[in-house]
Amino acid sequence: MRPIALLIALALFPVAAAAQSWCAASNLNQTEAAICGDALLGNLDAQMNTLYGRIKDRDARARSNQSAWLAARDFCRTDVLCIETAYRDQLTLLRQIPGGRPTWCVAANLSAPERAICGSSLLAHLDAELGTLFNRGGPTLRALQRQWLKDERDTCGNDAFCIEQAYLSRLADLRHQPAN
Repeated sequence: MRPIALLIALALFPVAAAAQSWCAASNLNQTEAAICGDALLGNLDAQMNTLYGRIKDRDARARSNQSAWLAARDFCRTDVLCIETAYRDQLTLLRQIPGGRPTWCVAANLSAPERAICGSSLLAHLDAELGTLFNRGGPTLRALQRQWLKDERDTCGNDAFCIEQAYLSRLADLRHQPAN
């Protein structure tokens, strides 16, 4: 049993070490410092680097969505569970390589916030990430989500910055809720 464990550790070590090479930088933000100090987060970062490296050159949406995801991830600051969830959700999205716009963007009667989301790759990405978290919830979350849309997101009109902040806040809230 011991030789197998050693082989697994040796096989994983180069990936984890490569993902952590940026940890020596002196200007890490709070989230990056948390990632550097946690083995699980370091492993998730290695997985992200590997997957993103495979698709970034063949999918322009993945490249633009990645910077939006980094901003959303950094919103977690030092919350390890939030960071872990952000990584797992983004890995799921990247594995599916979602379309550039939500499927509902073809509707004729979009609201001002919906038009803003459909016109921005950042907002479309945040909407997709929110959809991933939302799909983990049950009926109670659906009611809360409708209320959030009405009271938070939709009050932004077509203000992309306001919508972005509403999404980042909602994503942080949902990441702290257990999956159903």
